[in-house]
Amino acid sequence: MQRLKHSVAPGEEFAVPGAFIGLFRGGWDEAGYRIQRFVEAVLACPIPDHDNFPYVIFDSRGHQWGIDETLMR
Repeated sequence: MQRLKHSVAPGEEFAVPGAFIGLFRGGWDEAGYRIQRFVEAVLACPIPDHDNFPYVIFDSRGHQWGIDETLMR
């Protein structure tokens, strides 16, 4: 992958690596915080209208392996 932003046409497939490697200092909470900041700053598309966009997030970390479709919904 040469660029962090890659457009995909309707019906086109695009495969990405299953993981990436990064460095951090601190515990796993700090690692999660740094990854979230990186995704928001570099990988995620900008929110179209910040004040009116329905931003929803669900942190599944506390559920460990007990995650299913009902819980996620």
